Amino acid sequence: MAFDYLVFSEAQLAAALANGFITPDEVEVRERTRYLFGYLTTIGARSIIVETDYTDGDYLSDYASYYYSCFENYPRLCKRLHFFSASFDEELFKAAISNKNASAIKVLQESYLGFVVARPLPDAIIGRTILRTYDSIDRRHYPVIRLYRPVLAGIELPVKSLAFQEQDRVTAACATVALWSAFHMTSRLFDGTRRPRPSMITEMANVVRTATRAVPSHGLDVLQMCEAIRAAHLETEVVQISGATPLASIIYGYLEAGLPAILICDIVGVGSHAITLVGYSTPKEESDFREPPVSGVHSYASRINEFYGHDDQVGPFARMFIRAPKDTDEAKSVPFILEGSWKRNGSAVRLVPSVLLVPLYEKVRLRFLEMHAWIQRIMGVFKQGFPGEELEWNIRLTTTNLYKKELRSTRERPPLDLADILGAQQPRFFWRASLRMSGQLLFDVLGDATDFGDEAHIKYSFPLFRIVWYSESTRDAIGRLIAEEKDSVVKIWGSKLTRFMAGENVRLRRG
Repeated sequence: MAFDYLVFSEAQLAAALANGFITPDEVEVRERTRYLFGYLTTIGARSIIVETDYTDGDYLSDYASYYYSCFENYPRLCKRLHFFSASFDEELFKAAISNKNASAIKVLQESYLGFVVARPLPDAIIGRTILRTYDSIDRRHYPVIRLYRPVLAGIELPVKSLAFQEQDRVTAACATVALWSAFHMTSRLFDGTRRPRPSMITEMANVVRTATRAVPSHGLDVLQMCEAIRAAHLETEVVQISGATPLASIIYGYLEAGLPAILICDIVGVGSHAITLVGYSTPKEESDFREPPVSGVHSYASRINEFYGHDDQVGPFARMFIRAPKDTDEAKSVPFILEGSWKRNGSAVRLVPSVLLVPLYEKVRLRFLEMHAWIQRIMGVFKQGFPGEELEWNIRLTTTNLYKKELRSTRERPPLDLADILGAQQPRFFWRASLRMSGQLLFDVLGDATDFGDEAHIKYSFPLFRIVWYSESTRDAIGRLIAEEKDSVVKIWGSKLTRFMAGENVRLRRG
C-alpha cells in the first residue's frame, strides 16, 4: 500500500477521484464533485492523503455481485482519500506514520475531517464517505451521527458522521443508498439489527418483485423499501403526507432520538427520489415560512428552516430549505416543499414530499401521530384555561437513560420530584412532550412508546404513564381547574385523562 500527499484544491481532488475510465477533467465538471469540493472547502480542508490499493467492503460486495462477471475488466481495489484541516508537508506525514513524532500524530488526529472512497468505475466514483459535519454553531443540530474510527497507517482517526455514498445505478439506486445510510445508524442504536451492504439491500428488497429486473437496479418502491427494513430486523413507520401532516414535527420527533428519516419526494422533471434526513437548523430569527399549528398544537419544530440530508444525487449533509407551497392546490397535498441549496439547469431544485419512512426497533409501537393526538386532547382544555398565552409543545422520542441523563445535566430548573423520577422504572422507549408557556418549561407528558394508544384502542390502552411538573404554580392551577370545572374538563379529556392530569396512576395493569 502506498500513500500520496496532495495540497487540497479542486484540481487535486478531481485527479485523486479519477481512474482509468474517467479523466480528471471529466471528474471536475461533475455536479457531485463540485458539491464535494464546496463542502470540503466549507469545513476547512487543506490537505489530502491518498491511500492507494484500498479494499472497501461495500464496493467489494457490489463487485462480487455484478462487476466481476462483466466482460470489462473492472478493478477490484479502490483509493481512499483522507482530508485534513491542517496544512502540513509530506515530511510531517512520514514522521507520523513512522511513529517517531507524537506531535505529528496529534496534528493528524486533531485536524482529521474524514475520508472518501474513490471507486474505479466510469460513473459512480464517490463510494463510502465519512465526513465531519458543518460546524454546529447555535442553530445547526445533527442528532443522527455516530462515531467512526478509521485507521490510516495504524493511526486511529476518530470522526463523527454518518456514512454516505453516491448511488451506483447498476447495483444500488437512490432508495437503496438511502436505506444503507440509515442502517449505519440503526445498527448502532439497536442491538441485533443488521447493516447490510448496498447490493444485499437491493436483494433483500426484491423479495417483493416488480416487472423490472433487480440488477441493474431501477429503484425500489415503498413496499420494497419496507421489506428491506424488515429484513434488517426493524419495523417501518410509514407516513403518507398530506397538507394536514405535521411533517416537520414528525421528522424532528424521530431525529432527536437519533433515528434517520427517509423522505421520499417528487422532483419536478425528474421523478421520485429518496433522501436520508440526518439534521436540521433552528435559527434565532423568524424564518420566511413556519409549519402552522396542527389541531391547536403549536410545535417547537415549526422553528426549523432547513433540513440536512444525505442526497446521493448531490452529496452528504445537503441543505434543504423549507418553503411555503406554491399555491392553494399544492397546500392541500403537502404542508411545505423543500428547496435544494444546489441548482439544476440554473434553477433551484424543488422537492415535493410524498412519503416519510422511519426504520424503528420492533418494540417502538406508539407512533408520533398517536402521541400527537393525545396532546391535541390536552390542548383542548389548555386553550380554555390559559387563553391568549404562548404555548409551545416539544414532542420527541427518547429513552429512559437519555431522559434521566438530561434531567441530571439540565441548566433549567429541575422537576419538582427529581429524585423520584431518577429512581423510577420507566419504559425503555417513550415519547416526551414538553409544554412551555412564554418560554418557561411547565411540564413533560411521558407516553409509553412500547404500548399502543390510537383512538381505535383507547378503551383498552392508555399510553401516558407520567406527568413531570417543573412549575408548582402550574400544577396547582391545573388541579384547581379540574376541581372547579370537572364536568367540562371530563367532557373534553375523558375521565381517564382527567385523572391522569390530576396526578393519578390510571395505567391498565395486565394480569
